[in-house]
Amino acid sequence: MPATLITPPSEEPITLAELKAHLRLENDDEDDLLSRMISAARLHVESITRRVLVEQGWRAYLDRWPVKRKVALPVAPVNAITQVRVYNDAGDASIISALSYTLDPARAPAVLIIRPAVLAPTAYANGIEIDMTCGYGEPSDVPAPLREAVLRLAALWFESRVETGRFNMTLSSSAVEALIAPYKVVWP
Repeated sequence: MPATLITPPSEEPITLAELKAHLRLENDDEDDLLSRMISAARLHVESITRRVLVEQGWRAYLDRWPVKRKVALPVAPVNAITQVRVYNDAGDASIISALSYTLDPARAPAVLIIRPAVLAPTAYANGIEIDMTCGYGEPSDVPAPLREAVLRLAALWFESRVETGRFNMTLSSSAVEALIAPYKVVWP
């Protein structure tokens, strides 16, 4: 099931000051590079764990409801379903009442359970859109091992960059892998 980022995070799980303190940097000469490395490290950790760290808005797309009407959502953790829309073949959307579905956020991945009375889409492709709020919330809500993984990965990339100012995003470490291993989501 495809998913699209609708609202990016307003903050990163670690701050520029935290990364600079970790690296023992006192000047501001490379702040832009460090900020980009923090974002890239967050995205890398999110990609490997299949979890989003800081609160974000996502939209998932389905062609039709699953037979048992249980939708394993493609982004974790899911805090809330903000809207579910079903499209007809003319492209008109019907908003599904929140009383017609239940979110089970305790699972990883979270499951959206759709009541039988909810209409099926008549649009052939992406006839269902599910908008959701995902992530752990504020940066302080992100589990410490995941925050540490972002910090260590950004620092590793900074320290291992080549003279051109580029950095090797494939470079990782066993410590980072160990920090994120318990948080990896396995999709059905």
